[in-house]
Amino acid sequence: EVLRHKLLSDADHSLVGMKRRSLVYISGCLWLAIAGMLGKAGIRHMGGLYDIHGVEFLLIAAGIAAGYVKAKFVLAKVVNKEVDRIRTLPEPCGLLELVKPGRIALLAVMGGIAALLKVMSIPSAVHGTIDIAVSSALFQGSILFIIHAMDIQTES
Repeated sequence: EVLRHKLLSDADHSLVGMKRRSLVYISGCLWLAIAGMLGKAGIRHMGGLYDIHGVEFLLIAAGIAAGYVKAKFVLAKVVNKEVDRIRTLPEPCGLLELVKPGRIALLAVMGGIAALLKVMSIPSAVHGTIDIAVSSALFQGSILFIIHAMDIQTES
């Protein structure tokens, strides 16, 4: 904690001197990048972009719909809570403010689940549908971050 405070209070450090709006934009861009990677992986599990037919198309649609529901009822609350936390930070903020122990634990759990999906012998179409559902939810969450960032921009 002392080291973190020292890093955040050091004006010459490259991780400080950011506006709250920038932290919200960065959060949205991170979610968007991960959504893109997962979406690509999901399509690859379905057989590739040019080999999608009937059932795969329906599974992709179901994954997108499930992701929408998750984003609407779960991730929207997470995004709002995170943006509210960022809005309370003093400016200039440090990039390290985005790295919290709880988020690292959440990423570790999600990485563990992803690794488990790889070692389990589930059908590729199911794996792809899960990837697409998570991708869809993260994409919609990233849009919420960007909307919040634009709101912060108009406030200042």
